[in-house]
Amino acid sequence: IQKKAIDKIDPEFVIKDTIFTTVTVNRNFRTALHRDYGDFKQGFGNLVIVSEGDYEGGYTLFPQYGVGVNCRGGDFIAMDVHEWHCNSEIKGEGKRFSFVFYLREKMLSSCPNEKK
Repeated sequence: IQKKAIDKIDPEFVIKDTIFTTVTVNRNFRTALHRDYGDFKQGFGNLVIVSEGDYEGGYTLFPQYGVGVNCRGGDFIAMDVHEWHCNSEIKGEGKRFSFVFYLREKMLSSCPNEKK
């Protein structure tokens, strides 16, 4: 579904060889409990972790299910970003970078692929 949607967007606004338009990069950042709004409603988002050094925490949490995922350097998680989620506090000297990829819904109407 997301591949069909991304094909409707001008390739200049797509992250090359992906089905995403946008990436958010966070360094040792704790997110509050939230649902993502503005992302492609029928799609998914994902999270990739790159880390260096030692730290504790940074679990990706889905409280409505009582689940926490210990995402570490090199890990990838695909998820429904429209569900409630957050991550736990990050403590220590290490660095944790999270790369969050998604398709921005408004790109479908704002940046159409007009090639026939």
